[in-house]
Amino acid sequence: MLDFTKMTEPKKRNPEKTKKRIYKVAKQEFAKHGFHGTSAEKIASKAKVSKAMMFYYFKSKQNLYMEILNEFIFLEKIAPLFNEIENNKNLSPYEKIYIMNHVFIDSYMEKHDKYMNLIYFHAIIELPKMVKNGAIFKSLLEGMESMARVIDKGAETGHFKFANGKFAAFQQVVFLSNVNMKKALYEGTSIGDILYNAKDKQAVYEKGNINFIRSLAFNAELEIELSKEALEIIANN
Repeated sequence: MLDFTKMTEPKKRNPEKTKKRIYKVAKQEFAKHGFHGTSAEKIASKAKVSKAMMFYYFKSKQNLYMEILNEFIFLEKIAPLFNEIENNKNLSPYEKIYIMNHVFIDSYMEKHDKYMNLIYFHAIIELPKMVKNGAIFKSLLEGMESMARVIDKGAETGHFKFANGKFAAFQQVVFLSNVNMKKALYEGTSIGDILYNAKDKQAVYEKGNINFIRSLAFNAELEIELSKEALEIIANN
């Protein structure tokens, strides 16, 4: 005979915790297998919820995927900020490139977890039209255009000797993007130790930033002095 006095009520589900668990599992699965290689059933199973419950919170697998991709939303600030830096008459070409690099490195390489790199990498391969038409990619593209114009104008004024601004800007952004997206590949190597495990990563990024500007100027000894205004822009972004 059952002793009902010893029975307790089933634990009530915590909606916020459940949603976070689904989100966390989905992030890991999309990072490993991409959008097409990840099934809604697999996510639900690993998150220990029913498929119906998962869709209650996220409507569809695509909606869940898009919500995760929106972690890159901070990159939408790149275009307006780079445009503002480009047109700031108080900053030297050196300062402009320095600030742009600093903002991109700090935003893209430091403000999200390791799964996001792989998810965006998969998205570029699997869903190129979606990525290309998205606000994030457009902002990055416009930011590169601003950087390219700064380099070209700097060449006209004698600050830089590199004559192809678009190529230089593209090369720099793609390099930084690939270094971050392929973190899993580089980790455990001597290069990876420098980029990801250095005691002072900011010092490593700082050196890379300065060396990029020196390469544009064809001057290995170039010293870059940042004005108070430049330091304030960096501190605020």
